[in-house]
Amino acid sequence: MAMTTSHSIGLSGLSAATTYYFVVNSTDASDNSNESEEHSFTTSSIADTTPPIITNVANGTPTDSSVTITWTTDEASDSLVRYGTTSGVYTDDLSDMAMTTSHSIGLSGLSAATTYYFVVNSTDASSNSNESEEHSFTTAAESITPPELISCVITPTPPVVQGTNVSVDCLFSESVNYEIRIESATGALIEMIGSGTATNPAPKWWNTTAGTSAGTYIVNVTMDNSTSGLSSYNNTNTIRVRGPGVEVGIDCGTIYPYPECATLPITLRGITDYGAGTINLYYDASVVEISNVTDSDDSSVESWNVVTPGRLMISALNAAGASGDVVFANVVFNSVENADGCSDLNLTVDTLGDIYYEELPYFTTNCSICIGDPYAPVVSEPSANPDTILNDNGRARVPGTNVSVLSVTVTDENGVASVTINLSSILGLGNNSVPMTNMVGTDQWTVEVNAPYDAGVGQVHNLTVDATDIFGNSNTTETIELTVLRRGDVVRDNEVNMFDYLYIARYTVGLESAPDELVSGTIPADSHNGVNMLDALYIARYTAHLEPAP
Repeated sequence: MAMTTSHSIGLSGLSAATTYYFVVNSTDASDNSNESEEHSFTTSSIADTTPPIITNVANGTPTDSSVTITWTTDEASDSLVRYGTTSGVYTDDLSDMAMTTSHSIGLSGLSAATTYYFVVNSTDASSNSNESEEHSFTTAAESITPPELISCVITPTPPVVQGTNVSVDCLFSESVNYEIRIESATGALIEMIGSGTATNPAPKWWNTTAGTSAGTYIVNVTMDNSTSGLSSYNNTNTIRVRGPGVEVGIDCGTIYPYPECATLPITLRGITDYGAGTINLYYDASVVEISNVTDSDDSSVESWNVVTPGRLMISALNAAGASGDVVFANVVFNSVENADGCSDLNLTVDTLGDIYYEELPYFTTNCSICIGDPYAPVVSEPSANPDTILNDNGRARVPGTNVSVLSVTVTDENGVASVTINLSSILGLGNNSVPMTNMVGTDQWTVEVNAPYDAGVGQVHNLTVDATDIFGNSNTTETIELTVLRRGDVVRDNEVNMFDYLYIARYTVGLESAPDELVSGTIPADSHNGVNMLDALYIARYTAHLEPAP
């Protein structure tokens, strides 16, 4: 034990980055001892030379143009993906400087049906970097939708008289090999009126004759895309042909189940100087029964009789005469107890004359009445939450900014069969009838949407809802409004260019008002931290083709 007045003791084996507490003690030659008050010190940290450990490298399900790459690290570090179409050759890269342990990079602008090879790289705060082994994925084949019939204008508007030349003018969604056929109500070919390859072909003509049977004909349009191999057809347009005489017809109808009733008119269309007539109506007495027959403004029912169940005779007249479309009589139907289904309604004419006692030429058009619900569902409370979203181009987004939940309330006394919504304007062609989902136990129907269709960006969309009940009644009167904005489009001209990063630069020095962070916040991709020159830099690099679209 050396005796000294200057003391020094070296301590070793201590732990790094640890606080220690100590006292010192000295004793003189006469064994007099003294101890200091408590002091402390903290050892320094060990320099970090260990790179992040990369694990769980994976890719999501690729689309035809995008994919998301994910991985994890054991410490906070940045994110970089290097990728290319040749193994070991990585011609492109995409990075995110945010420090995290859960990494996600969205790649976009990829080629369809192509194999890509990639590695991921992460660097920690001490500049220690690590790169994974090579992985690969294959993008999906290009998404192709079948061709669509955009419009089909029939001139003159049906019904048309036998002998009329009818124009059929079709417009397609793309260039197709098409055929336009006139078919009977049962699908039998009447005449092929046109074929060829075009997007907007010249109008085609169906020249009816006096011998063309009165009735309803179907315009069946078939479309084939020879490039994609996809085909489709549309047979929703019809042409009703009537004779040159008076059309004696009865309306179709729907009647609620027993004991409800419905009133259907028997109409004389195109009559001149109507005087009197006797008409028979044949129906299925097991489905409906006749409870009354009433006058109209232009025709007085003088007598009516259910001759036998299933046959009604009506005699009516107008002593002064009437011309145009005249309601001969109104027939009141009651549903039969426990009945369902439909009854054909077929007319025959015993007598039809004018006020000059002349018999008039005529033809009949028949219809049917069905037990069911004549009223469409009630659609209310359309909403979008949020009502404004960003376009979805494959790059990461702040959670919730590129998706919206669309919802409506739908009620119907007899039950809702389906609710769909037309999302073609935000998802592209082929999405005009996307199902909505019923929230169990409620009248609310919802669907979650994004907006990857570039042609729909920068617009306010009114998305049409189609609610159908169990009897096929449809309500398409309500729409849901949704706005889709382009990320990076600071000045709102639906383009991302130098004017957008210039606006941010001017804002940062107080020359412009604050821009909307929803479209202006580009860095980081998946969170908001205010708008600054890093956001302007990203947009500037994008305009120079150094970064993908914001």
